[in-house]
Amino acid sequence: MIRANPIGFIKEGLEASNAAATDRYFGRENRTVKMGRNRNVPARLTGEFNTDNMLERVITWIPDPVLADKMVEHRYRDYRDVGGGVKFPFRFTLIWAIIR
Repeated sequence: MIRANPIGFIKEGLEASNAAATDRYFGRENRTVKMGRNRNVPARLTGEFNTDNMLERVITWIPDPVLADKMVEHRYRDYRDVGGGVKFPFRFTLIWAIIR
């Protein structure tokens, strides 16, 4: 899931013709970017950015003929400067869920 990491998600979002950004308020403010399937992305991707414009999580759904659709969620936090003002997350959490 190279498109689920912060750099890959932002790159794909800039190239995708069907990417859409919306502001959401669910107890906290964030910006959500959604991309549908296209030639580079085999599944839907949804990313949430915090108020500092750092990618906090990416959610995707992977079709599975045996177990039904699987939701895969990647969470990123603890962004640190790695040089030249570039920030990268130092904590990563991966969550799998089977949707039936």
